[in-house]
Amino acid sequence: MNGIISKIVYAVIFAAAFAGAKYGYDQYVKRKAVAKAEKVMEQTRKDGIEKNPNMPAGEAHRREAVAVSTANIAAQPNDKKRFLTAASTFMGFYLVNARERLDYCRERGVDATPFAAAFEDVHRSELAVARAGLAEAAVKEEELYKMLQPQFRKTIADDMNDIATSQQLSVKQACELIAENGKEFAAEMHISKSQPAVYQVLTKR
Repeated sequence: MNGIISKIVYAVIFAAAFAGAKYGYDQYVKRKAVAKAEKVMEQTRKDGIEKNPNMPAGEAHRREAVAVSTANIAAQPNDKKRFLTAASTFMGFYLVNARERLDYCRERGVDATPFAAAFEDVHRSELAVARAGLAEAAVKEEELYKMLQPQFRKTIADDMNDIATSQQLSVKQACELIAENGKEFAAEMHISKSQPAVYQVLTKR
């Protein structure tokens, strides 16, 4: 099983743009933040594929997104903004895996709850820190998910297709693979491995 996991692309990172906006303002400001985040995500996907034409789309996107989010954190002028950038990035990482991947597989007749539950469990402390910080900034998790769900779906579709292709499986079988080995996948996907810069900021909180 370890050999299979090491070959699969799964650590999707959300290239957050929310920390550049002023949280807690009216819907106009929130819409601007969402539009910016969507633009960053689309550009990151495009840039990743262009820079790595021989790489699966999901992996190309992931690599570029990691670089972008790491640079975003480093570019922030103070600890508060660095934390909000890291928390936003982590929350996207959490939502796209624990929620969007679950929904994507459910639509294909596979219950990936074992994976989603394990993913949440291994990130319990980081999730608590990110949620608390974003709540202070008046960012609602459910609202964030609904606004960015179309982008999350594109990311997961790429990722699941990559998994299926690399393992010579159907997409449904790829979902079954993840569901059946939820704990192993969740452990390998830990934020400390997939995005150390985010992890370092969250653990300093």
